[in-house]
Amino acid sequence: MGLTIIKSGDNMNQTKVKSATTAGLLGIFLGFAGAHNFYLNQKNKGIIHACIAGVGMLLAIIGAVMGITNVSKNPLGAFYSIGTTGSLPLGAGFYLELIGGLAISASSIWGIVEAIIIMSKGDAGLAAEGYAVATAYAPVAPAAPAAPAAPIAPAAPAAPATPVAPAAPVAPVAPAAPVAPAAPVAPVEPIAPAAPAPAEPVAPAPEAPVAPAPEATPAPEAPTTPEAPQM
Repeated sequence: MGLTIIKSGDNMNQTKVKSATTAGLLGIFLGFAGAHNFYLNQKNKGIIHACIAGVGMLLAIIGAVMGITNVSKNPLGAFYSIGTTGSLPLGAGFYLELIGGLAISASSIWGIVEAIIIMSKGDAGLAAEGYAVATAYAPVAPAAPAAPAAPIAPAAPAAPATPVAPAAPVAPVAPAAPVAPAAPVAPVEPIAPAAPAPAEPVAPAPEAPVAPAPEATPAPEAPTTPEAPQM
């Protein structure tokens, strides 16, 4: 692995190898104290972080001491407040603790934002800012200035338009010739009635002979029983 040292600006004396990952982790966990700034030799930013965090911690400690002192002076009043309202009586110590906590939080958030920016740029970003990094990165050459654009030649004046010749007068239209009367239509000859055709005589159909029905045989009469003599 090569070692790249780019000397420019405030980092001209940076000869130790730096890592963007290390600086980012320091900013996330110890950014409220400026640890990442001191690691990258950014002393001014580091001192500002340390002062904000130090003042915040001092105010928080003073507020805590004042709160404990107030409780120790009047424990019965503190217990009564806890029993009736569920919280300790708020005094000057509480507000000092609140201000101190906000100061530490602001410094911590600032450090986390700087850590995210450093890690997003990576080692290449540190090399471009003049830090020595483990991997060799070629310096980015400045872009060549753009050549001035050639002046645009003025457009040639447009030729005058040719005058349009006047249109020729329209010749008068000749009157139409009179229409000849139509020839009379010849009368239609009457159609002669058709002669009725004689009807052919219809031959009578021969009748089929009717077979004689068989005569019924008379049934024999039953013998009569002789009547008994009357007494």
